[in-house]
Amino acid sequence: MHNYKGSEGTSFNYNSDFSGNVIIIKDKKQFEVSGKDILEFVAYNYIQPTKISKIEDMDYKELLT
Repeated sequence: MHNYKGSEGTSFNYNSDFSGNVIIIKDKKQFEVSGKDILEFVAYNYIQPTKISKIEDMDYKELLT
């Protein structure tokens, strides 16, 4: 299991492939969230809109490369 501590003090304990649950610790409180749910949340609510925005701003030459 790996550990990451965010810049705002939240700790995350997780499997490298995000299988199983991610243990989140903040202000001495601990809870678990499905690794897959976290990946889906970030992918659909941050990554996808960012990529769509970049594509919409491209000119035709950028789209063709």
